[in-house]
Amino acid sequence: MLPLVSLSAVGFYSYKKDKFDYAVIAFLIATIFVETCSLIMSSYVAYNRQVLYNIYSLIVFLLFIKLFQSLIHTSRLKHLFKWAPVGLIFIFIADAVINTNITTAMQILTYISGAIILVSLVSAYLIQLLQSDQVMEFYKSKHFWVSLGLLLFYIPFIPVIICLNYALSDAGFIMQIIIALNVIMHACFLIAYLWASKMK
Repeated sequence: MLPLVSLSAVGFYSYKKDKFDYAVIAFLIATIFVETCSLIMSSYVAYNRQVLYNIYSLIVFLLFIKLFQSLIHTSRLKHLFKWAPVGLIFIFIADAVINTNITTAMQILTYISGAIILVSLVSAYLIQLLQSDQVMEFYKSKHFWVSLGLLLFYIPFIPVIICLNYALSDAGFIMQIIIALNVIMHACFLIAYLWASKMK
């Protein structure tokens, strides 16, 4: 439900779309597609849905990593993260080979690596934004709010997903945290497209 609301905001309320908008749209469509397929599979097919989420996670990380790579201007950081997508694909393949359970269990190494890379890139971008001429009106930037949403989701989600994967805490409590993090992230998306982008 939340991805659909956010998609409506991005699709209908953002008139002059750029690559940033299209990346967010792709992310939301992929999320809706995977969640719908997961729901159908759980209802009609006796098949583990984890393979969907493993592939989805890799695609989402690659999408946002490439996006934020293109938004960072510092040559040193560009060079530092140049091979991040290739490295993540390599980790994904190694994860699948080592654990041999891509269809039944979360590729935890891939997820943690992707999240760390993405958090690092988003943080670097936000620092760049706050050091630019836009610093006085950063709160009017849709890029800022989407980046903040991703950051607020993925930073706490790393320990949450570790706890979930290794059953270190009650599954019901963890799911409540995941729902709360999703609400926070999509709230930032809505602020970005229903408010911030109209302040320009």
